[in-house]
Amino acid sequence: MCEPEFELANINFRKGWLRVLMILGALMLVSGLFFMRLDLVVEGEGVVEARKTARLYASREARVKAIRAEAGEEVSEGAVLVELSDEALGRELMEVRLQKAAGGKELRLALLEERELELTGGGLELDLAGDALALQREQLATLEEVQAIYRTLAETGSVSRLELLDLDARFLASRREQLMNQRRMDLREAGVMSVWLEGLRARQEAARATVAALTEREQTLVAELAALTVRAPHAGRVTRVFVRDVGERVERGMLLAGVADVSAGYEARVFVGDRNVDLIRVGSPVRLETPVFSSMAEGYIRGTVSGMVMDADASPGSGFEVVVALEEWPVEPVIGSRVSAEIILQRQGVAGLLVRKPDRDYSVLLTGKEVGHDGPE
Repeated sequence: MCEPEFELANINFRKGWLRVLMILGALMLVSGLFFMRLDLVVEGEGVVEARKTARLYASREARVKAIRAEAGEEVSEGAVLVELSDEALGRELMEVRLQKAAGGKELRLALLEERELELTGGGLELDLAGDALALQREQLATLEEVQAIYRTLAETGSVSRLELLDLDARFLASRREQLMNQRRMDLREAGVMSVWLEGLRARQEAARATVAALTEREQTLVAELAALTVRAPHAGRVTRVFVRDVGERVERGMLLAGVADVSAGYEARVFVGDRNVDLIRVGSPVRLETPVFSSMAEGYIRGTVSGMVMDADASPGSGFEVVVALEEWPVEPVIGSRVSAEIILQRQGVAGLLVRKPDRDYSVLLTGKEVGHDGPE
């Protein structure tokens, strides 16, 4: 009769200890979950780029003259990628050079005339006018005596009317020369030299100003023509050429080609959602996968966060672009290939996740600018 009671008590005892163990296990599990720290990740999609990439644009409206490079081609600094042509620009440059040559000629002539005035004291005619006046007075006196004789002979019929008229014409021409030389002497005494010099120097200043303006315009046109030859700003790999056919018209500001300096390294621009983005910090580790090779077989591409970008026009909940500097890769990354990324956040306990309040301060995020991205656009 006692054995059944003992067995019942034994069963109750075991059940009691089992309940205690279950309660202790539950408490340990809850406390473990409460204090356990996990690796949280933020996932995103992005594109591989070179850290240093130059994008080359058309400086003006023009036509494609020649395409000298292809995507994937290795080029040296200064290598010609695309040649453009603008006939109107070439014609304007030729016209400017012709006008500049004419202005230079005008300046040289004005300088020579000024030098001539300085050497001759007002020009050869003014210089000889004084000596000519004395000779012309003697000539006129002689002609007057001859005229008197001819008129006496004409009255007796010994000289023809035509000869007398010829003598009168010679007298009048000599008198005219005398008056002109006298006028030159009067002008010299009145200071005509200073007036001529002032006019010559005004011509010189105008010619200099014209030549200077045309020289400045010529330099501008030469620079614009040089810009029509699109060259690689640094050695690297041509990522893409955006023009295809010779004769194609391009607009000002149109993207023509890109050159990446792969020696400067790679980066990925990863777009992530707003969730947990406040936990992303510069220096956070990132693992990336690409369809180019299998991460299971080759391994992950690894990098670190170098900065975040938020569009100035975007709302706080629309997401962010995270710039990831790539540091290790099992296979050489391909520029332009898509990647999926897992940004590994700081280890965060479950309790912290439950009680943590968002601490995002959007004022410290850059708007429209990049952090840690030294390469040119």
